[in-house]
Amino acid sequence: MGIQIALDDFGTGYSSLTSLSTFDIDILKIDGSLIKNIEKDLTCTVITRHIVRMAQELDIKLVAERVETWDQLTFLRELKCYSGQGHIYSRPVPPEEFVEVLARKECTPVISDGITVHGERRKFFRIKFPRLLETDLTILEIKGRKVNVGNTKVLVKNIGPGGLCFISNIRLPVDENIILQFRTYLIGEEVRVYGCTVWTRDIYY
Repeated sequence: MGIQIALDDFGTGYSSLTSLSTFDIDILKIDGSLIKNIEKDLTCTVITRHIVRMAQELDIKLVAERVETWDQLTFLRELKCYSGQGHIYSRPVPPEEFVEVLARKECTPVISDGITVHGERRKFFRIKFPRLLETDLTILEIKGRKVNVGNTKVLVKNIGPGGLCFISNIRLPVDENIILQFRTYLIGEEVRVYGCTVWTRDIYY
């Protein structure tokens, strides 16, 4: 009939591990209390990481509840948990507006009151540049195959051991199979950084 069963608030209360062997579950919804404290509380971080890994091995879809900050969203994407709900996507809306969201078939993360792009709970520090750093961006590989599509200029806002934040007029997909190279100069020395996009946000001026 096309109906799927979701187990709500997994990780707390009556949503226990035995439910996975007792019922034919299609979707696990990670409880919001765990998401709220990931990267602040080690226990919540470890539990969330293992829930994601377990669901992937059991081929069960995942939805993270109560996603409210970019740090939480980035952490979940690094774990390859790509579905979520929470104020970072939208606060509760009237039925008419909800119908419009469904019609658009898109609900992208936004910044609203209380939500910041960069918080103090990053796993690694970031160095913020007082002026945007001009950098050459190249796509090196797509799904393991080397490509040669030339370079484009991007502006780097900050950089650290955990990654960097850049601004580009090219829309890149969030895909770990697309390997990027960033090439620039710092204090006269050439610097190259490799990685993939973990989240994107459109900015309109």
